Amino acid sequence: MRIVILEDNIDRQLAMRQVIADRFSGHILEFFVAAQPMIDHLSVTGLYDVSLISLDNDLELIEKDGCLVNPGDGIEVARWIRSQPAVTPVIVHTTNMSAGDQIMELLSEAGFIRERIVPYDGEVWISERWRTSVRDLIVSTEPHRTMSSNGVQILRAGHHAEDSPEKTLREILRATSLELSGSVDPSELCLELLRLRTDGLLESVTGTGLPVLRELGAGATIEILTESADSFGTGPFSVNKRHLSDEFYSHLKWLGITQVQLDVVQPSVSRQAILFIAVRQSSTDLASHRNQFAIREARSLMEVAFRQFSRRNQTPYAVHLD
Repeated sequence: MRIVILEDNIDRQLAMRQVIADRFSGHILEFFVAAQPMIDHLSVTGLYDVSLISLDNDLELIEKDGCLVNPGDGIEVARWIRSQPAVTPVIVHTTNMSAGDQIMELLSEAGFIRERIVPYDGEVWISERWRTSVRDLIVSTEPHRTMSSNGVQILRAGHHAEDSPEKTLREILRATSLELSGSVDPSELCLELLRLRTDGLLESVTGTGLPVLRELGAGATIEILTESADSFGTGPFSVNKRHLSDEFYSHLKWLGITQVQLDVVQPSVSRQAILFIAVRQSSTDLASHRNQFAIREARSLMEVAFRQFSRRNQTPYAVHLD
């Protein structure tokens, strides 16, 4: 798990590092001194393995190539956080009263657990008030961080922002990836949702570009399309379904993928899709009870998303495991 902090003052950073080392030494501590790099980083990783965020607001100008660059502020980060599922508690630590109020209001509107601290007496507040808040927020929220609780916040955020089905499903799969492997490293785990088009071809909705499969069903032909030479070699090829284990899995093995789970998705007679889950050589075991439970949780979340999208007259999805 990670603790992510927007703070450009070196003395404050040192004091915060000491607090985390004393109480939460198993957590990865990530500091940012500018708003956009923090947003860019969290956009890639998501918030599902973040135990706590702490935000300052006023940041010093950054010198770059002989020029002073505006680092942004905590309000900018809070606006981005507001658009995310409310899965992580936030501390707002700033002496800027107006900005602090605005950040708290932004987070409140999105349903985030948040706490306000006004710094005092140098770095003393970090070893006193901030330390206590960090402990209380992590201890009270982390045990309840599950696929179900994260999923509820994903669906809530997607509904509130009227996100596309694809964006919500991507978030569900990102949370599932972390639950399965504890890592978003694509070299370990691939989750991809593939949707059947009206012309009979399957297109990738959410995934990494590994496979695009064709014409599901009894005796179907499966065509694996490549986006680069690093995927499946030199280009598209097709195999009959009865030869799937010999051809399809041999190419996955060539990639170092040792476990595969293909779950058929059939929202209606006219629509099909596949939830493709593959694991490269690692300690992750898809067959374990814990991982199968996480996959069932993901399936249930997608079923709820399907009903949510149907009410909004958007592209329907549903998932069931064979």
